[in-house]
Amino acid sequence: MSQIPKIIHYAWFGGTTKPKYLLDNIKSWEKYMPDYEIREWNETNWDTNKNKFSTYFTQKKIWGFVSDSLRVDVLNKFGGIYLDTDVYLTQSLKPFEEMPLFLSMHFSNAIGTALIGAEKGNSTISELAAYYDSLTVGQIRAENFDPVNNGIFTRYFIDKYEEFKFTNHRQVLSDGSVIFPNYTFVVPSYCRKKNFAIHQLKATWQDNIENVEKKSLSLKKMAKKIINSFSVGQITLIRYSLWKQSKSNSIASQFGVRGIPKR
Repeated sequence: MSQIPKIIHYAWFGGTTKPKYLLDNIKSWEKYMPDYEIREWNETNWDTNKNKFSTYFTQKKIWGFVSDSLRVDVLNKFGGIYLDTDVYLTQSLKPFEEMPLFLSMHFSNAIGTALIGAEKGNSTISELAAYYDSLTVGQIRAENFDPVNNGIFTRYFIDKYEEFKFTNHRQVLSDGSVIFPNYTFVVPSYCRKKNFAIHQLKATWQDNIENVEKKSLSLKKMAKKIINSFSVGQITLIRYSLWKQSKSNSIASQFGVRGIPKR
């Protein structure tokens, strides 16, 4: 088995000062992955006009969507682990290093993309990068187009993998790609050793930096909970919130919450 390159990729567009939550999260990456290079991508080292998708959202300064195109591009070219800026590591990711592609569910009916590990040139990542490159402005502006990458990834997996299911259980796909339950990389687990990362869900495609900074108090509370561990009640409330969201996302309107229709 080939080991993924020891690179952590993240995006920081817009040129603003990095907020405390990001600096704290980077410290967690350094703590648990000390032998990895941490590589920041921004306007100076990545072409924000690479495709129509990134150009369109760069002009609107919606940096979260710009990072969607970037993550598949840099993972395809270099391999490694991509982390959203609001991902806090709770353990080392070394147990996953020999997998060709790993990620987790976010909702019960949608794949999470805040943490993605991939070998260089992985076919799934390569095809997703090509998809972003193929999008036209007309497609992006179409009323029924869903630009959120959870939906883009999920629809791709539905089309590519006959065995892919809407389930919050570990799935090993035909090419060795592994999709983990959401408590692995997104939400805390009732069993602490099963959780490796917390996605703090800052939604940078919706919030500008001022709005993110206004949430600093809730971020501090989140960090304290991560350090001290979550109570059973807190974990249950978080999971219930995600379940409610799964009933109203774009995937639910097309495929439902629990099942993928027969092809």
